[in-house]
Amino acid sequence: MDSTPVTPAPIPPSSPQAPLSPSYGAPDDSPSFVMALLGFCIPLVGLILYLVQRDKTPLRARSAGRGAAWGFGLSIVATILFVMLAILVPVFSRARSNAEKQRTSVQ
Repeated sequence: MDSTPVTPAPIPPSSPQAPLSPSYGAPDDSPSFVMALLGFCIPLVGLILYLVQRDKTPLRARSAGRGAAWGFGLSIVATILFVMLAILVPVFSRARSNAEKQRTSVQ
């Protein structure tokens, strides 16, 4: 019998079992302000960019995804504030006109 130890063959980088590092295949991957701004201004585009690029350029994709999340969240908050404003302005306007009517009827 042969007593030499058996060593496993190295895993080639193209194999699906190879560990993937964030910069694998994309040496120019870095967070991108432009992607974040685009995702913030148009959240649907930011989400699509995140889903398309998350495997190739994860840092840029994360920028687009975070921009989309902030843009979507801010739009929800702005919508809630505008709805509250649309409800409260007529209520206070009516209350003010009623108070003025009462003042003029007393005099």
